Amino acid sequence: MIDTLHIYLTSRHAYVRRQSGWPWKAGIEALPPFEWDARSPASLDFSTLPVPSARWRRRQVRVYLGSSLCRLMALEIPSAVSGMAEAEVVAMATMEHELGIPAAEWRCALDRAPSGAKSTACAIRRDLFERLDAIAAEYKWRLSSVRPLAGALWNAVQDMPAWRADAPRALLVAEDDGFASILGAGGQLLSVLALPHGIDDAVIERELRRLAYAAPPGATVDARLAAAASRRGMAAAHLSLMLPCAVDGDGVSPCFPDFRDMFLTIPGVPA
Repeated sequence: MIDTLHIYLTSRHAYVRRQSGWPWKAGIEALPPFEWDARSPASLDFSTLPVPSARWRRRQVRVYLGSSLCRLMALEIPSAVSGMAEAEVVAMATMEHELGIPAAEWRCALDRAPSGAKSTACAIRRDLFERLDAIAAEYKWRLSSVRPLAGALWNAVQDMPAWRADAPRALLVAEDDGFASILGAGGQLLSVLALPHGIDDAVIERELRRLAYAAPPGATVDARLAAAASRRGMAAAHLSLMLPCAVDGDGVSPCFPDFRDMFLTIPGVPA
């Protein structure tokens, strides 16, 4: 049997979903959110979570970082850089120079692409990562991944039929307290960014203009929106860009482990 916690962190809340049972029919339940303050990582506390049964394997934990808690960058890693450790040092130095985040306070993880393509770098504050690591050690959890929520949503929507065929595609993610934008074409990443603040229609409009310039020459970007319920009023002029979420036979959106149902529209339900 499996017992996996999926945790989505914003600067003020930790949303938790528990996936448990036999692997082929594991159920997913949404647990009450936890409050915390990102300025004080020690305030992140999961002591009231249900204790897993002894018959289950070691509890796995997958963490999804909101855009207010990470910085993202698409960059080319020189082919002369061979090892992953060295590549992450190069990526962190680039982010320090371009984004002004000190390497002493941030740590970088890299999803390295083949030579000539852009890799994705994600930086997280060291004190937050250390807190997550300490929690995992305290409760004997296996911290299997720490990744940006925007990247998980980008992967989740790639096979949706709403996209225009053969067009560069962009996903804008409006969270409670952050904003992310990802642009790709032909299976390759072109640009990615994360902003640590909420947004409105003006920010979306500026980003759409930027994406138009960032697209390959002569191409028109197919831009789509994923927005938390709290941001849909602020993004009212662009709600037609929102992607739909899958529903079950009763027309109810399932509870997804990657939290996509919190950001995509449910058919038949007003946005």
